[in-house]
Amino acid sequence: MKGQLSVNRLGSIGLVALSLCQFALSPGPSVAQQPDPAPLKGAPGGSPLPDGAPKTIEEWKQKLASAKRLQPANSTEYLEMQRLIRDASKAIMDLITDKKGPQFKEVELDYLSSAVMLIGNDQELSSKGIYEKIRGYLEEKEKEKIAFNDVQIALMICQRLELEDRDFAKEAYEAFATFLEKLEEESLAEVIPLFRASIRRLDLPGQKLELTGTTVQGESFTLEQFKGKFVLVHIWATWSPPCVQEFSHVRKLVNVFKKKGLEIVSISLDEKKDSLVPFLSKSNVTWPVLWDESTPKSHPFAVENGIASLPTMIVLDRDGKVLSVDVSSHALALTLDKIFNPPTTLESDPGSKEAAKK
Repeated sequence: MKGQLSVNRLGSIGLVALSLCQFALSPGPSVAQQPDPAPLKGAPGGSPLPDGAPKTIEEWKQKLASAKRLQPANSTEYLEMQRLIRDASKAIMDLITDKKGPQFKEVELDYLSSAVMLIGNDQELSSKGIYEKIRGYLEEKEKEKIAFNDVQIALMICQRLELEDRDFAKEAYEAFATFLEKLEEESLAEVIPLFRASIRRLDLPGQKLELTGTTVQGESFTLEQFKGKFVLVHIWATWSPPCVQEFSHVRKLVNVFKKKGLEIVSISLDEKKDSLVPFLSKSNVTWPVLWDESTPKSHPFAVENGIASLPTMIVLDRDGKVLSVDVSSHALALTLDKIFNPPTTLESDPGSKEAAKK
């Protein structure tokens, strides 16, 4: 159980890496509301440093701490916060003379974390370039104690690489797993399986999926119940904002394609039934929903297959083999449309209907 809890913690970090809309929305100043820190160099528009900008390490540390306390309310503010963290940490790194000391490494971790979040958004380094920097960072720390945050940053860049080059992502997962194994640290051994499980997830397409479990009502479930049908395996949780936001879209897609032969089984990663059951009742969910109280905020299937991004939707063909692994209802819609090719797009868009007539 202890190892599974660590996997869950890593999975939460991976979710942030892949979905910038998963923010901490607790009360606090937003980027737009808080006057300090002032815009830094590299902010949108390339505005220069304002008068009175930090000049010493201590001043920049205050600026960095202020940026990390911000509570972004949307993706734009979240990216701005990451720019502030990146620029402040980079300034501190430039001023520190001992590039091998713990002070430098602590700030370097802040820089690398923000760099991962900013990939594709005002970031000068490529994903593979940041990956190489993270590998170098970990190798430099090999003689010291590798902390949990160091493992988190490794997972974050691997999941980002998945969006661009799945084969390279698998190599990255394996490289980090091998590196962590060589350290022979007992505290790290329990998180290594997640890196290997992520490789298995990337290899799922074309493979026959094995899934059994217990529904939230306590009934046994096996994929054999849907033999000969196309199946959507929907992995989600009520504590994940993206999952809640997309749930109605997933339900609509199921309703559209069910008459074409699609079945669905959901796997909930909720910790307790108290939040899950009311949501299912309010949403009029009639399909099987698997839940396992022995793996809080996870499920044996999710642990085994390295599921660290929510929602994740796996589509199976009539033989039970994986056709696709999608992470949004939009991607899922494209997958299902390709399989069944119904006229759903034209039916839902009057403008498209008129265009089709012409």
